[in-house]
Amino acid sequence: MGPLKRLSIIASAAMWLACAAQGARGGLSVGINFVGKESLSFATMGSSEWAGVQPQTFWNNATGGSGSLSSLLNSAGGATAVAASWRGDYGYLAIPNDPGNRRLMRGYICKLGADPATVTLTGLAAAFPAGYDVLVYFDGANQGTAWAADYGIGAAVVRGTDAANTDFAGVFVRDSGAGGNYLRFENLWSDAFTLSASPLAGSGAPINAVQIVHTPEPATLGLAAAGLAAILSLRRAAPSCRRRG
Repeated sequence: MGPLKRLSIIASAAMWLACAAQGARGGLSVGINFVGKESLSFATMGSSEWAGVQPQTFWNNATGGSGSLSSLLNSAGGATAVAASWRGDYGYLAIPNDPGNRRLMRGYICKLGADPATVTLTGLAAAFPAGYDVLVYFDGANQGTAWAADYGIGAAVVRGTDAANTDFAGVFVRDSGAGGNYLRFENLWSDAFTLSASPLAGSGAPINAVQIVHTPEPATLGLAAAGLAAILSLRRAAPSCRRRG
């Protein structure tokens, strides 16, 4: 067996081990889709629809501006001890009502008068015993006005900016300070938390969906990095097809 063939096998094995490690950890997620008013948004998702930055099925549909749900389903359709309650007004985004990501982003909750929209989740420890990340999806009907809001969980506060004249077009963009349509809170451990969305003056603060996912293990990330490094080495070692000399 030649060295390039061996390197290819090593690279593939490293990536497979990374995926296996993540799977062994139990990579099930829990997602909440804020429908708002169904007769306006038509954003209720079917159990088989795939959506999200970490794609999953069995999104839990939360209707109305305020309400609660218990025994939320995970991404495999299993009931969990996770419960959710939310409070706010509601709105919807006039984008194509295609199954999946676009439907996930059509409905949202937002501030109620002067009060920020809030989402409280409980019972997380049993579903995510090794910690979790929270993905917050946001995109409102802001048209020609940019919206900026502070999204907070406990002491962690992250600013999200919904750019003017930019409706969700099927691609998720993490807001790292220049605008986007989702934020990520990392390495959380508490059994319960409350997410708040506080708009800056003249802005809105939509919450279209919330997704709780397992925090990637350092070993998993290390294996993935090893696989990537091996692949890059393979590319550098590959003979050129160009004629030299």
